[in-house]
Amino acid sequence: MEGQHHSHEQHIHGKAGKTYAFYSIACDLVGNVEPSKTVGEATTTIALSIPGDLNGDGKVDCADIAIVKVAFGKRKGQAGFDARADTNNDGIVDVRDLAFVSQKLPAGTKCP
Repeated sequence: MEGQHHSHEQHIHGKAGKTYAFYSIACDLVGNVEPSKTVGEATTTIALSIPGDLNGDGKVDCADIAIVKVAFGKRKGQAGFDARADTNNDGIVDVRDLAFVSQKLPAGTKCP
């Protein structure tokens, strides 16, 4: 049965802002099964439902600004980097990320 392919589709619901890893285990028509895996082969991040809500609590507030401030100046792979704070996914938490979250704050909000 060479050349025969099968696929399977799975729908999974996750929490906004969280990253999930997936893997597959293949088996053939004669019973050979691929060994189990310990790490994901693919990852996906569930999009935030509210732009600027980095901690997923359903609102944009000073706690979200604090996430950016703590990671400010950090690059992907560097200690202290927080992917949630990298709102434009350019690999560095910078003024663009801070501005994005700041612009989403309710009018009149002042953060320390």
